[in-house]
Amino acid sequence: MKILLAMLLFVLLSVHAAGVFAQTADVNNPPAALTEVPETVLYTELQRLGGRSFKLSDYSGKVIVLNFFATWCAPCVLESPALAELYKEFKDRGVVVIELSTEDPEASQKSTREWVWDFRLPYPVGWTTREFAATLMQERDAIPQTFVIGRDGRIVRRFIGFDSKKTSSQWREAVEEALTRENR
Repeated sequence: MKILLAMLLFVLLSVHAAGVFAQTADVNNPPAALTEVPETVLYTELQRLGGRSFKLSDYSGKVIVLNFFATWCAPCVLESPALAELYKEFKDRGVVVIELSTEDPEASQKSTREWVWDFRLPYPVGWTTREFAATLMQERDAIPQTFVIGRDGRIVRRFIGFDSKKTSSQWREAVEEALTRENR
């Protein structure tokens, strides 16, 4: 609980900075170069909180909302509860949310466990590898970053930053697009 209060205080003190970050971030258009998730990324073993490993390919047939975050990131503090709401809204339609920390797995075990507990995250949370993140982020390593990935492995939309007034509705639009596109 102390960490949640500290995070919220940090967020309140950083509201102006977070607003500036969200305004300058490219939340609407992904870079044109990467349109689908490379096989090397799909089959990369990632560590999940609790020690189990997983791969994106384990979620084949689902729409994946993949988020890169860090426990020290002010916009991420605002974003995680919104991701949890998105998951609850779409989980019965074949959508999974996965949050991957960009922090060192060994050094951030405690803070990541508290993150999951404080936000009551109902979906997989783990750590990215440097290569995995670099491949998807394409030298735009600002966090948070969120990718909506269709069942076919195509990247429907990429979001860099988080704007509490716009991003959640834009996620919903992208998820609906992924679900609709695949039902044709």
